[in-house]
Amino acid sequence: MLGSPAAAGEAPLLAALGPEPFSSGFDAAYLFASTRKRSNAIKLALVDNRQFVGEGNIYANEEVCRAGLRPGRTANERE
Repeated sequence: MLGSPAAAGEAPLLAALGPEPFSSGFDAAYLFASTRKRSNAIKLALVDNRQFVGEGNIYANEEVCRAGLRPGRTANERE
């Protein structure tokens, strides 16, 4: 695998992107911590590429539905 362009300084716009879901920097603890800081809707938090990349609209809809959550529920809301 080639090195990250953002890490090499070749693509400064990519430096603002979060980790990929299959990378070593992404796990359940990272997901939990990144959503606890968000006061916007859970679906918007899931598709925000600054938190992590690769989460599209369709996947976010399916995940929210499978979890039984309202898409407009705030990401940091406790049950």
